[in-house]
Amino acid sequence: MVHTLKAHPLIVLTGVCLIGGLVALLLGVPYCGLPGSDGATHAVSALRMAAALESLSWQSFGDEFVYPYKYPPLGRLALALGFVFDGHGWSTPRAASSVCWIVTIALTARLASKAAVPGTKDTAAFFTVVFGLTCWLGVFVARTPLLEVWSTLVAVVGCLAYLRARDRRSRAWAVATGACIVASILVKYSYGPLLLGTIGLSALIDVSRPGPDRETLRLWPWTIGTVALGLTWWFVLPFPADSALGAAHWAMLLDFFGDSTKYHIGGPEYVIVAWGLMGCISLLAVVLQFAGLVWGVRRWRQPAARVCATVTLAGLAVFILFPYRLERALVPSLFGGWVLGGCLCARALGRVSRPWRAPAAGLLLVAVLGTAGLGSVTLVRLTQRGPWTAARQASVEQAVTSWKRVYGVRSAPAPPPPETQALLDWTLALMVGRSRFGWIGESLPYKLVQWRIFRESGDPEALYPRAANAAGKRLRSEPSFRLWAEGFPRIFTLRQTELSDEGTVVFEYERWMARHPGFHVSAREFFGSGERELELTLYERSP
Repeated sequence: MVHTLKAHPLIVLTGVCLIGGLVALLLGVPYCGLPGSDGATHAVSALRMAAALESLSWQSFGDEFVYPYKYPPLGRLALALGFVFDGHGWSTPRAASSVCWIVTIALTARLASKAAVPGTKDTAAFFTVVFGLTCWLGVFVARTPLLEVWSTLVAVVGCLAYLRARDRRSRAWAVATGACIVASILVKYSYGPLLLGTIGLSALIDVSRPGPDRETLRLWPWTIGTVALGLTWWFVLPFPADSALGAAHWAMLLDFFGDSTKYHIGGPEYVIVAWGLMGCISLLAVVLQFAGLVWGVRRWRQPAARVCATVTLAGLAVFILFPYRLERALVPSLFGGWVLGGCLCARALGRVSRPWRAPAAGLLLVAVLGTAGLGSVTLVRLTQRGPWTAARQASVEQAVTSWKRVYGVRSAPAPPPPETQALLDWTLALMVGRSRFGWIGESLPYKLVQWRIFRESGDPEALYPRAANAAGKRLRSEPSFRLWAEGFPRIFTLRQTELSDEGTVVFEYERWMARHPGFHVSAREFFGSGERELELTLYERSP
């Protein structure tokens, strides 16, 4: 063991870098503040799973696992396991995601060793890890309960399983490859097709080459069968439930992609900034990864290089073509650039004579890290539309500074308004010893109230019912609203004061609530000011 480590010092250095990255990630977790809307939604559902696991209530766990949410269950299950082992605090899912991110980067090193030119595997793995650890966008998302990190892990494992199945002619690994494809779909619908397309294209190339051997041809029906079986179970007949639940899952899938195509965020020019500057620490890292991508395409016959090039190009293409462009959507495809960039660095250094190889590698590393932010503002200016004002310049400079400080302390993506903490404290003061309540208005505070009540009381009832937010149910008539309200002893209404007009759903519900004969106003408070002023009212059932 010691002899092996002495013979491969870069393996030791790579491990040290990974441990340092994990420590840096975890040290920043407590400073991320309250979770945003998507993160809170995933976390509360994961808390329901965790509560069921902790009480060994397998029926409740199964019901929550197969419930037809907009997001499938495997990512939330991963967060639930984090809650089981590390408590129910705000930081728990972030810590779990941070560990997941470092494990993912470690596995990309394994992928790099498969794609590298012989004799350069350790160097390729090291630079792959460097690119992964210095990816600002990845670190940003890793400190959240969002599902992109888990999707990336499944994608990397799926690529490794495919390569192992191909190299060993193993049916077991072919089944594992299919299981990874199903898992990627059931972590988040957005990214399952990315892995399916990547592995499917590579396998198709394998079987279409002149004279493929029989063992290779016999492998892929096992993968296809596993994928078909998994998707049939989820979307058609989710045993032991019936086909109605499968139809509900299918409807949620269509609804998920339908909602995503309604919104238009960013544009094609945004890809350069998002991938180049938010995904890489410096423009030199961008150049190296892009050159690695070109190199990978030229080595198309090499399976590992082909997989990495495919996943990166497909991720960028989907980002350009899909109208709903959030920068975090790039995360599950970034690892292909790390691997190919690392392999290209290793190949270039391999051509340096041995006495100068280590100094050359050190200089390259210093150049990649030392040029962080150099020229970034100029690149943004060249790729963005519209007038370049002083205010825009200052905003971009601030963003570039943040991108350079990869592990700097920062809030989570899309953080809640600053008055949310005071709103939670006021709400919880009125909920001492109580857990069941209804909610009308913005869903984020409602989810956070559920989370905090459960954390402090341990009562799973605080996490139910799922449909306790009337605004989310879209009740169309006062009788249906009153039927909903009868299920709660107390109801909160939350709305922005400047939106209190007849046309808003929340105001309509609040008006119905005000004249509900069974309730009276128990407390009212205002939070924030100006356009963001919020009015929170508590109605309690009349004695």
